[in-house]
Amino acid sequence: MRKDDYQIAHCFTRETHRGKNIYPYVLKYITKKEKGNAVMFIKDGNKASEHGVVKAGFAKYAGGGIRRNFLKIYFLI
Repeated sequence: MRKDDYQIAHCFTRETHRGKNIYPYVLKYITKKEKGNAVMFIKDGNKASEHGVVKAGFAKYAGGGIRRNFLKIYFLI
């Protein structure tokens, strides 16, 4: 990661608020306010989180190096 890059992590939406596009909205809000590139690490198999980050404009990292089997890495595009 570069000097101005930042990580967004440990996101959670209460069950009563799921399905209302809050997660992608908040991610978009954060990434518009912050400088640098946003990075998210998502546990493999967390389909709801994957869907939300893609909806917010992130893309799955296609490289190697730091990728681990239990995480998927997403960068804002």
